[in-house]
Amino acid sequence: MGLSCDGLLLATASEHGTVIRVHKIVEAEKVFTFRRGSYPATIYSLSFGPVSQVPQVLAATSSSGTIHVFKLDPTKRHRNATGLLTVVTNSMGSSTDSEHSHFILRNILPAGVKSICAIASHVGDIAEGSSSDVQWSNSERSCLYLVTMNGYFSKYSLNIGPGKEFSWTLEHESAILTSCSEQISASFV
Repeated sequence: MGLSCDGLLLATASEHGTVIRVHKIVEAEKVFTFRRGSYPATIYSLSFGPVSQVPQVLAATSSSGTIHVFKLDPTKRHRNATGLLTVVTNSMGSSTDSEHSHFILRNILPAGVKSICAIASHVGDIAEGSSSDVQWSNSERSCLYLVTMNGYFSKYSLNIGPGKEFSWTLEHESAILTSCSEQISASFV
């Protein structure tokens, strides 16, 4: 489960991890349903983008080594939607499913590695010449932060435009563990 920072939206995943639903808490109403994929996977994290970003986005990490980012477009409420961005491992390049505005980016996470992500507003300028220098009118720039249980931190710049316009850049990646014996663990209080 994931809660938006303003506390108005709740994201949940189905038992098999193939469907992600977004609910308005106050109205107790389901507002979005997304198909994450057809193969079962454990959803490790669900993270909403900034409320100020229009349209707002939702990111999900899973045991299949994928990251899915969905646009929460208020004009498409109560309709099944397909992910804007799907990151899938073990392949090179990216491809676009033109019918569903579904983008696939490859070789981001190894399958089976637990991970969590967060989305924030983009701060600062991106290095000249990067693939996310592409700017569209009415586009939103965000940062996707990813921490993996095998000890890596990554920062991606996302440029999400209207319709199917999308670009991304890996801005930073580093090992956050200093030895093989260290482990990252988390607990809920």
